[in-house]
Amino acid sequence: MTNLILIIGALLFLLILWTLTYRGVLKHHFVATEKSTEQIDGKFLQMHDKLPYLLEALNEHGEFKEIKKKGLIELRASLAKKGSPTEKNNQYEAIKDLLNKILNDPSSKLKKDTGFLEARAEMRDLDDELRLVKKNYNEHVREYNSKLIKFPGNLVGNLFRMSSLHEL
Repeated sequence: MTNLILIIGALLFLLILWTLTYRGVLKHHFVATEKSTEQIDGKFLQMHDKLPYLLEALNEHGEFKEIKKKGLIELRASLAKKGSPTEKNNQYEAIKDLLNKILNDPSSKLKKDTGFLEARAEMRDLDDELRLVKKNYNEHVREYNSKLIKFPGNLVGNLFRMSSLHEL
């Protein structure tokens, strides 16, 4: 009887040890995703810092509707606030769309403004860097989610209330 209790105790100990180890594996992937999120936030803050140059060029060329300018100012402010990577990515995409609409306006004099074009080129460079950081983030999210969905990750994830993450 004592042998049976020892065997059950050893099995329970191994089960607990295995569960905690696998939780560590999931946590490792989650932390990697959080680090990627910090990199994305850093790129969004760099974008936030570059936008005043574009706004200055818009002010110099008073040809644009006040709504467009205000929309850009509000979107810029939203980049500096806390939020999920998905929310910030949506705000950034809205900024890019608005800038492209402004730049592609046939009556725009900004196509000749070197300050605006230089700031726009810097934004494109940051956009390329952001694309790479987002790719890294999405790879970490996929890895984490695949571990969380498959056995035994689904059991451990449910036990510790871990949820899946969303790609950008």
